[in-house]
Amino acid sequence: MIFVSVGTANQGFDRLLRECDQIAYRIGLPFFAQIGSSSFKPLHMPYQAWLSRDEMQYYYQNATAFIVHGGFGTLSEILKLGKPIFVVARLFEEGEAGNNNQTDLAVKLHSLGLIYYIEHLPHLEAAIVQRETYLFRQNDLLTTIPTLIQEYVGQLIHHK
Repeated sequence: MIFVSVGTANQGFDRLLRECDQIAYRIGLPFFAQIGSSSFKPLHMPYQAWLSRDEMQYYYQNATAFIVHGGFGTLSEILKLGKPIFVVARLFEEGEAGNNNQTDLAVKLHSLGLIYYIEHLPHLEAAIVQRETYLFRQNDLLTTIPTLIQEYVGQLIHHK
């Protein structure tokens, strides 16, 4: 099962859900979506607006792959699982976020080989179909993310 999550933002993420709904229809794989505040209601995949922590953990454990927004909370949970993660960042320009910080995080994690960043939504289907050909690095967030933050802050200090 491919688990789709749009997170808990007040803005919907209809753009992602529409695409995933069509992909689920075309390729026939089981999907489940957490749709949050989105107004779009999928026709070809089961969904629920909000999930409890236990329900989220159930889907995290049972998913074979993830299609998620680029929020740190979701990513920090699923990166530990070693399963394919495809990130479609919420965009300010689309009214999906207050800024484009999800893009920054997704680009960085993609460069590290931890996730696959989908910059152009029409590329998502091909990535999902080919998901087993991608090599994702295993990650232990307890050591890697603080190191990344420390290095980034160090770069900021040295540039002033």
